[in-house]
Amino acid sequence: MAKKDDSSEKTEAPTSKRRRDAREKGQVARSQEVNSFLIMVAGTLVVLGFYPYILHAIEDVFYRVYSISPDIIQPENIVHLASSLLGWSFSIVFPFFIAVIVAGLAANLGQVGFHITSDAASPKWDKINPVEGLKKMFSWKSVFEAIKGTIKIGVVSVVIYKELRPSINKILALPMSSGSDSLNLLITLTLELMLKVLVIMALVAIIDYGFQFWQHEKSIRMTLRELRDELKETEGDPQIKQRLKAIQREMSRRRMMEDVKISDVVVTNPTTLAIALKYSSEVAVPRVMAKGRKKLAERIRKMAEEFHVPIIENKPLAWALYKACDLGAPVPVHLYKAVAEILAYVYSLKKSKIY
Repeated sequence: MAKKDDSSEKTEAPTSKRRRDAREKGQVARSQEVNSFLIMVAGTLVVLGFYPYILHAIEDVFYRVYSISPDIIQPENIVHLASSLLGWSFSIVFPFFIAVIVAGLAANLGQVGFHITSDAASPKWDKINPVEGLKKMFSWKSVFEAIKGTIKIGVVSVVIYKELRPSINKILALPMSSGSDSLNLLITLTLELMLKVLVIMALVAIIDYGFQFWQHEKSIRMTLRELRDELKETEGDPQIKQRLKAIQREMSRRRMMEDVKISDVVVTNPTTLAIALKYSSEVAVPRVMAKGRKKLAERIRKMAEEFHVPIIENKPLAWALYKACDLGAPVPVHLYKAVAEILAYVYSLKKSKIY
């Protein structure tokens, strides 16, 4: 069975170029929950900061509406009355309107920064593809969004219920209260609710942003093949070159450690060096399956112990093999006799069922 090609798996962290390209396409880590939270914060600050103004503006609107004479309410005056009512009402919502715009801009600039791209807004056929739509519907992101929405609505509903329950009698008595008292109670209850809901929304925003960031990082990870292609495009960028070499060395070590499992013997000196050997009747020459010094030698020994590969201490042979043999290379002729004696000893141990 052929080994799985590691180059097809997205195992590598994205490079700076990959991040720039993703950003150009509008692919950034962004959470709508952060936007909602900051807009809610802005609304709460407006209520706190403009409480007297809002109260006065609402009273003024009610006073103006109730002061309208029934004689004025004629078909020819409807447009004028409606525009006047909209103007009065706008004086109430104007601070909220400004706060929402500022909070929305701050949320997007804070998460994404100032960046304009047409790629994200351009039409994509896969967005209207029903098969792709079903895949997205049953993706982990959709499941997370559904769970998040359900939990958020449930928790907020419980908070609202617990907050309003002690004041239910006061709320029911509002029609019999004065206009000023009614407005004071409503704004106070609204403010208390907003403050408690803010705590919930802050937690949801933190969790959601963490999830969106994880999803984004996962989506822009690179395969080894993509990393190699980028290396060619960047004309041998030294940083990418160095990183690619490090990745290749690590992959070589992983394959080498796998080869220790199928080796016949590991020769040590006994702590500094470790060389794994395997004899194949097809090649008729023992080959070096793994070799290493210090920490790598320790890893080879641990792997050998775990998979019951015999470990033989022979200092002169260990040093000779380490210096003379490359990884995967056959044992040189002048070391045949020493290696053959060790292999014969190992086979005798296997026959005795010691290993």
